[in-house]
Amino acid sequence: MEASWSFLDKGSGQGSGWRNPGFDDSHWRVGPAPLGFGDDRVRTRIASGPEGARRPTAYFRTEFRVGDPAAFSQLELELQRDDGAVVYLNGAEIARSNMPAGEIRFDTRALNTVNDEAEEVFHGFLVPAEALRSGRNVVAAEVHQVNRTSSDLGFDLRLKGLGLAARKIPSAQDLDSVETALAIPAEARAVLWSARARLFQDAGLADRAEEAGQKLQAISIHFLLAASNAFNAEPGTEVSRVVFRYADGHSAILPLIDQENIADFWIYSRHTIDPARIAWVGNNTERQTEPFQLLHIVWRNPHPERRIATLDLESAMARAAPFIVAITLE
Repeated sequence: MEASWSFLDKGSGQGSGWRNPGFDDSHWRVGPAPLGFGDDRVRTRIASGPEGARRPTAYFRTEFRVGDPAAFSQLELELQRDDGAVVYLNGAEIARSNMPAGEIRFDTRALNTVNDEAEEVFHGFLVPAEALRSGRNVVAAEVHQVNRTSSDLGFDLRLKGLGLAARKIPSAQDLDSVETALAIPAEARAVLWSARARLFQDAGLADRAEEAGQKLQAISIHFLLAASNAFNAEPGTEVSRVVFRYADGHSAILPLIDQENIADFWIYSRHTIDPARIAWVGNNTERQTEPFQLLHIVWRNPHPERRIATLDLESAMARAAPFIVAITLE
């Protein structure tokens, strides 16, 4: 879901009625996300209040339509907030991030300051599809500052419906059909899917990996990565994302943005990524002037107290193929 947002930045409390679908927001201003102030990434600038007396809360609303809610198994919400936020769907709370428990008032402060790379993180939540209605649906969000002297505020949100097919685990026939389309030789398939999978299962590694995953905690995760065919992507395009799914059902997201934190493994003429991100450079026997590279990026876990159950590399359907060579944790 990509939409324009109605927003109120007057510095006045709105009670609870503003989050309901029937609320009249026709007098609110409208603009595309990201919204906020004090950051160059913002597309719609909102009022901040005077320096040293920042307005504690800004309110946002948008709507979308659904034909058949039963077609979805769940919703995936990705929230970018600076500093804290609470999100509602059709008047019911569906996400809370960097905000205290209990009642949220107009002057409630966010829990922690959000700075630097943490401002760009999208925090993930899985929402039951039962929250949807047939026809018009309204998403409302309130973003709270951590203190009166905050230098910026930021808000962006993505909402994606996951169909019932998302629950299906691919069968051996499904996987084989993919390899047929890719013209992978049968001998290679046997190595990839039969022998390797059987050895992995017989050694009990699948159970051990699942058990280890349920216990995994990290302050930060380091990635050694790059992409192939990324020269086809426009700089600034999200080519993929890493989704960290916690054992308690929540998730966090690391977007991989071309020329910001990922680039083609072949250093070509349009290469503009920060040299500080380059961790390894190798010789290119085809073109000595365009060597190969691997990049190092760090994801700061916004919830280091939570156990990470799975880590998924998901496509953003861009014309690039990211790959991860190594992962380390701290």
